Amino acid sequence: MIKVNRIKINYFSLPLKINSIIKIKKSKLFITSGLYLANGISGHIDSKNFWVDSGNLAYASKYKINWTQNDDGYDYKRVDYGFTFGSGIQKGPFQFLIQVERGLKQINVFENHNISFNLSSSYYFKLKK
Repeated sequence: MIKVNRIKINYFSLPLKINSIIKIKKSKLFITSGLYLANGISGHIDSKNFWVDSGNLAYASKYKINWTQNDDGYDYKRVDYGFTFGSGIQKGPFQFLIQVERGLKQINVFENHNISFNLSSSYYFKLKK
């Protein structure tokens, strides 16, 4: 039997970043790096067991994340912190960013650290003075 767990944790993150901007004609290329502090707000674990010989699903279940501050059992720590870095381009009012966040804190006894990949796009409105 093979056990497959998919863990999804949702955090509210507060980044503190420094940007370096390189102007290229009418575009801006930028590199960003910094730190973040995050607080867990929700999450769940999808657990599925498969029989190896037949490939049939034995059973599936869904568990809510239990938040705690100690290191025992299967519970997760709510607070996380780490570093972030990324790069992007701004062309006119449009901005595109690719970013990675890597946690420095061990979030439970089995999972080492959080890591997330982000892709975002923005549109800047020009406000009249």
